[in-house]
Amino acid sequence: MSSNETPRGPVDSSRVPRYAGPATFARLPRLDEVGRADVAVVGVPFDSGVSYRPGARFGGNAIREASRLLRPYNPAQDASPFALAQVADGGDIAVNPFNINEAVETVEAAADDLLGTGARLMTLGGDHTIALPLLRSVAKKHGPVALLHFDAHLDTWDTYFGAEYTHGTPFRRAVEEGILDTEALSHVGTRGPLYGKQDLTDDEKMGFGIVTSADVYRRGADEVADQLRQRIGDRPLYISIDIDCLDPAHAPGTGTPEAGGMTSRELLEILRGLASCNLVSADVVEVAPRTTTRRSRRWRPPTPRTNSRRSCPARSPRPARPVRRTRASDPRPRPGAPPDRRPDGGRAEPSPGRNGGDLVVETLAGLGATTVFGLPGQHALGMFDALRRSDLRYVGLRVENNAGFAADAYGRITGEAAPLLLSTGPGALTSLAALQEARAASAPVLAISSQIPTAGLGGGRHGYLHELPDQAASFRGVVKSVHTVRTQSQIPSAIAEAWRSALTAPHGPVWVEIPQDVLLAKTALPVVTAVDATPDDLAPAWN
Repeated sequence: MSSNETPRGPVDSSRVPRYAGPATFARLPRLDEVGRADVAVVGVPFDSGVSYRPGARFGGNAIREASRLLRPYNPAQDASPFALAQVADGGDIAVNPFNINEAVETVEAAADDLLGTGARLMTLGGDHTIALPLLRSVAKKHGPVALLHFDAHLDTWDTYFGAEYTHGTPFRRAVEEGILDTEALSHVGTRGPLYGKQDLTDDEKMGFGIVTSADVYRRGADEVADQLRQRIGDRPLYISIDIDCLDPAHAPGTGTPEAGGMTSRELLEILRGLASCNLVSADVVEVAPRTTTRRSRRWRPPTPRTNSRRSCPARSPRPARPVRRTRASDPRPRPGAPPDRRPDGGRAEPSPGRNGGDLVVETLAGLGATTVFGLPGQHALGMFDALRRSDLRYVGLRVENNAGFAADAYGRITGEAAPLLLSTGPGALTSLAALQEARAASAPVLAISSQIPTAGLGGGRHGYLHELPDQAASFRGVVKSVHTVRTQSQIPSAIAEAWRSALTAPHGPVWVEIPQDVLLAKTALPVVTAVDATPDDLAPAWN
């Protein structure tokens, strides 16, 4: 933009409400409306390179919608950025979702065209695969660039399932292609489990320095920003922000969340501390908005509605909550119990197709549970399929962190043990924050997580990507007790013991782990009816 041109800024929100009009970034003009721009904001709706939860293809438009609230003056930096430079929304780069190599080439070509106009790019992903073609394009103009990579993960792995281009490999490829300045490479916000120590060794050989999320917490944003400025110097800088650098409490809507991340405040302060750097382009990736919806639902087959909305009768008062029963000696039937669950001690007739998941659900029902929280996952489907065959009420939320906090709230309000069903891997780890809250508040939460099949435990892996070498170890410092199951016969006793632990004063969360194959295998064990898990009495306080 020439010095005598006045940038065209956002639509005036005092004349047009923020929720009205086209959802361009920050309600700025489109690129075709201004001809050229100093900064072009473009979207890349692509998530075919993800290894866990998809949805980042919707991230760009979600960011645009959220940016409606941006105002033209930034008091933190005493600046009106849209008055200092022409910023425009360049729309989306349409890529082939079924061919990663072709998509990478398309993004690179489109970035070449945009950078050729003199603009800097602010790219909205999309998964992290798109960082590689963007870096290629930037390097054509500026040479090898410094990289500041905000992420929970290294993204310097070699391949996934033999594929060289994925969201976990872009920066290894970039180093191999010589488009990064290996004297000025930094990861910020990394944390969580790795496949092995060699991951860190390889990363260091490529030239990366690491500032973990714990480093940010202990040293503070100002010290970290100062260290990064010194490392970057006056080199041309590319910043890549994976939203999972933030803790799931701040950004649950992402594909591979990890507990223990940075706060949004820490990220903003570090970025503001880099104002003097020579930023040439940047991206924000891995925003998966459809995993953030806080909506509960019951896992039930749909039933026809007999009343229209207008003719629906008035809701009757909610009945009083029944007294909780946990002893096998109580002969009263559980309201709504199916015929094969007899609380009088008689042997019930097993239904066909029962598996380990049914043993979990039957035990919970026998303990007196009525409501179960959780989120379905591949390794835990045995439990969730069994829920459909039970009378337990299921409350599901779109991210494990939210399900955990819902169970925590239920336990606090009712004083009852709140079952929380999880699937192994990143999903299970996401619940850590909620379980920490439950421990602090003495809320009885019974977390039951799947584990990869037994054949993959102990380092065997056998291709099971979500194995943690010792998943239970991640939770031992948070929960009251950990109970591991390796055979179906152990399921009722392990859950009963965990239930007893959760409800023994002081109340708190507990952890049960069951391998996927144990949950899915058919069982000939008797139907679990009523279970005795009376909490232990407190020891006398006198000497």
